[in-house]
Amino acid sequence: MAIIRNGIFGAISGKIGSVVGSMWKSIATIRGAPKKKTKKQKKKKPMSLAQIANQEKFRFVSQFLVPFHRFINTGYLNLSNEQTEINLAHAATFHDAVLGVHPDLSIDYSKVQISKGKLAPLQDLSGMLVDQRILSLNWTMSYDFGASFDDQLIVAIYCPELHDTDGFIGGTTRAMQKCSFSFKRKFEGKILHVYVGLISLNRKKIANSFYLNIPNPLNHQLL
Repeated sequence: MAIIRNGIFGAISGKIGSVVGSMWKSIATIRGAPKKKTKKQKKKKPMSLAQIANQEKFRFVSQFLVPFHRFINTGYLNLSNEQTEINLAHAATFHDAVLGVHPDLSIDYSKVQISKGKLAPLQDLSGMLVDQRILSLNWTMSYDFGASFDDQLIVAIYCPELHDTDGFIGGTTRAMQKCSFSFKRKFEGKILHVYVGLISLNRKKIANSFYLNIPNPLNHQLL
């Protein structure tokens, strides 16, 4: 049985014959009910090499993004009307940040973005490790493109060797012009990649994340 919400012109919830109606992210959708497959239909053609490569690339990106999920769920918040935040970040990473072809796939860390939007990013952002476990960031104040003094930082620190992240969301504002963060002890002495984004206090505006990296643990200056 199906329910028609808000009269005959409203969304359908449930099954009517061969049609199924449902709601997802406040969007009314209608799809055909699944049909029973015949024995002939159940026999699938073997995938081509190109299809296998694309499938493996998809899986590679999915696995890479797992440690970033909590940052992505905030950083892609305003772009997710019809897709989940993770799906949007997956598509962006899949098309922009993957190098090579299966089985030799790798990530261009400088092309990964943990947040996306039109809010002005931090100006003149720089950073360094002040000791083995403390990341220090500095920037200058700017009010370009709707920026506000209380815009909140999103900072993700990624360690490829451990395939793990650390960082924070909020608590540090654009107006502070500096911050320091003590990351996980197990990250000490390892190559790290740092992503810094911004989100407005009311979460209506988000900035593209900025990338910083530490190419050599012995060199404490971030590039």
